Amino acid sequence: MIQIKNLTKIYQTKKESITALRGVNLEINDGEIFGIMGLSGAGKSSLIRCINRLEEPTEGSIEINGHDIMSLNHDELREMRKKIGMIFQHFNLLSSKTVYENIAFPLNISGVPANEIDKRINELLGMVGLADKKDSYPSQLSGGQKQRVGIARALANRPTLLLSDEATSALDPQTTAQILSLLKEINRRLNLTIIIITHQMDVIREICDRVAVLNSGELVEVGNVVDIFSQPSSQITKKFVGIEDGIPEDIIDYENGRVIRILFIGRSAREPVISRLVKTFDVDANILSGNIQHIHSETIGNLIIGLEGKPDKIEDAIGWLKNQGLKIEVLK
Repeated sequence: MIQIKNLTKIYQTKKESITALRGVNLEINDGEIFGIMGLSGAGKSSLIRCINRLEEPTEGSIEINGHDIMSLNHDELREMRKKIGMIFQHFNLLSSKTVYENIAFPLNISGVPANEIDKRINELLGMVGLADKKDSYPSQLSGGQKQRVGIARALANRPTLLLSDEATSALDPQTTAQILSLLKEINRRLNLTIIIITHQMDVIREICDRVAVLNSGELVEVGNVVDIFSQPSSQITKKFVGIEDGIPEDIIDYENGRVIRILFIGRSAREPVISRLVKTFDVDANILSGNIQHIHSETIGNLIIGLEGKPDKIEDAIGWLKNQGLKIEVLK
């Protein structure tokens, strides 16, 4: 488990102090894929670089598996970092070295014997699907292949924690999907904790178990992905997942009815709820806005509808919807 307590990071320039992180408290469980999302400048990269102490926190503590990494000396920190793999946005491969040599680099630094290095690299190349590319140079690889090399290199020293800093933002959608599938397989096979920094909602939706939202250096929300996407509590998260508080007046300008938002989760998203409502209560239902998302094995639907009819029938219809286990919000 990773426990982050009251983490603050302040960058000092000649002219000013810039607070990148402010009092962040967070727990990340062993074996989960944990996402950290936020806009540019939210503090995401500062947080992930504090976890492996590439950046020194100004205040607070970070414990990894019960060890306070802030108390480690230089040699202890070097040993600890062997157990933390890092995947970079722009791959950070050595252009003058082959795929084999790039993956071997951290193993050579760690003093691993040559015969063990060869065995480990061949194992990793098979895992990331590049067994036929070990003698190629980075310039001969596609972006997705370069990132696979980066993943293999990050796994070389058998880490217990893998950090991914915007690892898919430089890739096209199809390649991104392939890389995310590979990371999920690595997580499943190795029971490896993965922390993913991203501003891409599709990445969070596709791969993460839980997610934290940063805004201007502060942790504003944390929870499992289904809850965050279906019922976000902070305004910045609502913008991320496409649920806005403000609905245009021309959409909700109903003089003789109600405008409501309906949240469907799981089985209810596949039921003909609106059709039954119209037939049962003699009201008209006009669909104004909506979307359906599939997150892991869960279906989430958000629907804004206008209800018109007799006031008592509308109230009965809203009560019936609530009794179906749906979350209902009256917008107007």
